[in-house]
Amino acid sequence: MKVKRNLKEQILKWIERPEVIILRGARRVGKTTLMREIFDELTGNKAFFTCDDIDFLNRVKSPDDLIFILRREFGFNESSKFYLFLDEFHYLPSATRFVKNLFDRYRNLKMFVSGSSAVEMIKDIEPLTGRSVEFKLYPFGFDEILSAVMGKIEASPSFFEIYRMDIGRLFYDYLSYGGFPEVVLENDVDVRLRWLAEYIHRYVEKDVIHFTRVDNFQAFNNMLRILAAQVGNTVAFSELSNTLGVSYPTIVRYLNILQSTFLIERVNPFSRNPRTELTKSPKIYFIDLGIRNRLLGINESIRLNPDIGREVENFVYLALREVFEQEKIHYYRTTSGAEIDFIVELSYKKFLIIEVKYRPNPRLTPSMRNFMKKYGDDFEIYPIIVSKDTYSVEGNISIIPAPMLIFELRKDKFSTQ
Repeated sequence: MKVKRNLKEQILKWIERPEVIILRGARRVGKTTLMREIFDELTGNKAFFTCDDIDFLNRVKSPDDLIFILRREFGFNESSKFYLFLDEFHYLPSATRFVKNLFDRYRNLKMFVSGSSAVEMIKDIEPLTGRSVEFKLYPFGFDEILSAVMGKIEASPSFFEIYRMDIGRLFYDYLSYGGFPEVVLENDVDVRLRWLAEYIHRYVEKDVIHFTRVDNFQAFNNMLRILAAQVGNTVAFSELSNTLGVSYPTIVRYLNILQSTFLIERVNPFSRNPRTELTKSPKIYFIDLGIRNRLLGINESIRLNPDIGREVENFVYLALREVFEQEKIHYYRTTSGAEIDFIVELSYKKFLIIEVKYRPNPRLTPSMRNFMKKYGDDFEIYPIIVSKDTYSVEGNISIIPAPMLIFELRKDKFSTQ
């Protein structure tokens, strides 16, 4: 199965611009594969290096060393365009300073670089501000998998009704095992589970032990599992501090580590006051449901669990993040207890409000009605209810089955322009 990555089209728009293209993402998420695909399609002078290769690192100690190799072995010169790909570039000595030096000296050098996490750059303080554009690659999105299996997808009730069984099978598989390429492309369940367990083990060893100062690994691991069990809940830092027996600043630092290494993401509350928004507790979602479920040991039981609201809510977050900028996604909660799972700021006067009700025939919730009543005169509001199998679009109110959500979100009426 060949899975087309949505991010590729966004990257190609920057192919002729001078900025360094930085591709970041979790380990084993497919960064090298995507870079190789782009590299193979380019014509002209080019070179691809894997920077964690020992032979390469022994030869390249400085930017001058690399330029010498490019001139001698790849025909590099200052008079023509040259495409340079540096996979896992954080292994270079003073990596961002290294790339900055090349950018400032050789303007005909178009660079593509990849790195696994911000944590690996912790000792490298030279910024690439104004010289780079950054893209984040995540595990396969459900839409990428569904399109690879079924071809062109039509966001319509009739399409969903005809192919419901096939879509449902892939959906529950995604909810259970997530979207890491090596898991999606593997059919053996035992191999999938072993891969996910090994990933978690190596993630903690390589990303955390080697690149951060975590002195209480038991507390760190316990916090990770607590977050996995509380997906979709607000995170009270003080409560975590008391539960784990570590300081409040340590909890904040651990959360930053998890976010920097592409394991979790935060969703802040909706507020018209940015200061208020930033001081309230965030919600936490995992970038991959397979990893989250492996932490809890529940990958296989998802299919049999009638109450999978947390998993579907995390799935909905991943769909939203595929389409919209992460900082535009919020949750809504009032002091009286009214809640809406997600609010997306499409523009200053245009909102998308989403409630996850994974059951047949859900209806508009009181919280959604109250929000529309409160803001409807001044703002354009599009309510969406994420259902199990009900598919209905009447006026500006949509009830969408969870697997079809991302395809609906790409319709023009939800444009952020």
